[in-house]
Amino acid sequence: MLFKGFEILTGKPCKHLKLKESRTTMAKLDFLWNKLVEYYQKKYFIGCGIDPKDEAINIENYVVKNLPSKHAYFINDIVLVSGNRLLKIRNP
Repeated sequence: MLFKGFEILTGKPCKHLKLKESRTTMAKLDFLWNKLVEYYQKKYFIGCGIDPKDEAINIENYVVKNLPSKHAYFINDIVLVSGNRLLKIRNP
């Protein structure tokens, strides 16, 4: 779990926001986006990953996009472009 690694690395508490793909509503996506923007503006370290143990996730959707599961990514930038919410992620 990525957040545990951040806690060990920084010695600071971390928040963990989990998104279940099959139960995602626009309200949940709005909440998640607003939290990401808030944390980014506060200059928090933000990471993301794909949990292969989560039954709600179709791993094949990520494999075809070359995003392996059981891997951590760092979120470098968060932007809104022409109504599209974009995350710039980095593979450390």
